[in-house]
Amino acid sequence: MNRLSPARQSLILRLLCEGNSIRSTSRITGCHTKTVGDTILAYGHAARHLLDDYLTGMTLRHVEVDEMWTFVGKKQAHLTVDERRERHDIGDVYLWTCVDQDSKLIASHLVGKRSADNARRLMVDLARRIEIPRPHASDDHHFERRRPEPVIQISTDGLAAYPEAIDLAFGPYASHGVLIKEYRNATMQYDPSEM
Repeated sequence: MNRLSPARQSLILRLLCEGNSIRSTSRITGCHTKTVGDTILAYGHAARHLLDDYLTGMTLRHVEVDEMWTFVGKKQAHLTVDERRERHDIGDVYLWTCVDQDSKLIASHLVGKRSADNARRLMVDLARRIEIPRPHASDDHHFERRRPEPVIQISTDGLAAYPEAIDLAFGPYASHGVLIKEYRNATMQYDPSEM
């Protein structure tokens, strides 16, 4: 990967962004599939470091948290008992996103299983990126009991892991709301459902 010219690396990324597979990108560019994969990983790590450096100290009013489902290798229901026990890199995978309602900025994201551990990781990462009042020695906590004001509203779906994860990451500085979607014609097979 280090020997590729920046122009060829750029071509690989452009082809992948246009929807080409790794194999077709390999055929078009003349690079090995491992080289294409290494390019994806290198630029992914660089993008992660860029976001970690620049997306800090934000003041966000309302963040919507959601997960998008996909699978790697095969769907979770098709995994064998041994694969479920030994392989955690295949099966159902979710892209977790924290989207600012006003600017549509993705303040934090995570790729992984839909678990309580990943919910906690996502919320802790979001909390470190936004501006939250930190305890200070000059706070008047011994004299007056004031309830801290929430600095952010977080809307999630009904996943049971979210309330505990938000409380762990934000404490009293976040308001949490749950969005439950109800569809009018969800039983009709071929028509799109109306919310």
